[in-house]
Amino acid sequence: MFDLLGCSHTAICIISDILVKIYEDEISIRIVKNIEDNDDRPFKLNALKYEEINFNNWAPSPEIKIFIGVMNVEPKIIVYKFFNERNLINFEKYCNLIHPGAYIGENVITKNGILICAGSVVSPFTEVGNLVTINRNVSIGHHNKISDFCTINPGANIAGGCEIEEGVTIGMGAIIFDGVKIGKNTIVGAGSLVTGDLPENVTAYGSPAKVIREN
Repeated sequence: MFDLLGCSHTAICIISDILVKIYEDEISIRIVKNIEDNDDRPFKLNALKYEEINFNNWAPSPEIKIFIGVMNVEPKIIVYKFFNERNLINFEKYCNLIHPGAYIGENVITKNGILICAGSVVSPFTEVGNLVTINRNVSIGHHNKISDFCTINPGANIAGGCEIEEGVTIGMGAIIFDGVKIGKNTIVGAGSLVTGDLPENVTAYGSPAKVIREN
């Protein structure tokens, strides 16, 4: 059984699909809500049993794996802090979910609570921090450092030797050149071409990417 903490429709769809691919047999999840999602489109898969429970009725169990059921940076941090303060759940208690269709190179260091989706590649000697989301068809080159809470959206390409600091969001199809450093909590817009370092707490967009506002 898996407990998903938080409630994001998109994340639950993706996580559920990965769980079915990994375990094949029928599995069950519990959605432990502390954030609401009003999206009522279906996400239930045939090989999946699920139930929704309130966080007030939930306590962690060593027999049940846990994962954060949101993908965007800000709500991911909110969920982590909430359950860390309320239930003393730190990074080490979260499992990793890696789609069988992803490729993880040799000497890659993966921390805890990581989600890696189908078609993504993480090249050798890269470090992936806690609660990092790597969505579909992302390419991450060698000797990179991806810090905690980052989210990398579908089709992004990060070259080698980059440093992506905590809480960064990289938009769909963005390209990050070799050796670039992106500062904490910065957002890189979809389709952007990042040729040089970006500071903390800004949004950058374009080709080449330029800072368009402070966050």
